[in-house]
Amino acid sequence: MIYEVTIAVDPASAPEYAAWLRQHVLQVLANDGFSRAEIMRADPPTGDRRAHFVVHYTVRDRASLQAYFDDPGPTGAAALRSDGLTRFADRMAASRRILEPLEP
Repeated sequence: MIYEVTIAVDPASAPEYAAWLRQHVLQVLANDGFSRAEIMRADPPTGDRRAHFVVHYTVRDRASLQAYFDDPGPTGAAALRSDGLTRFADRMAASRRILEPLEP
């Protein structure tokens, strides 16, 4: 399955955010069940001047993803999200979704 995170960042903060994001992704990948990640720059919606990034994490299964969400430790979702919000607070916004493949 894919866990997708889409981030819109103030353009002046984009280089700093991109550098931080690379390290953040490595921390997420330390969680059991996460096997790879791809960071992409995305075209913004019409009229949106912010820089947009999309991260696709490949996750073994929903149980692994839920364990990441529930983990209260330093590599759990709450701690890692908090770090990003502390650093970039009003300069970024994130949305998340879970993508599961359909069986043929």
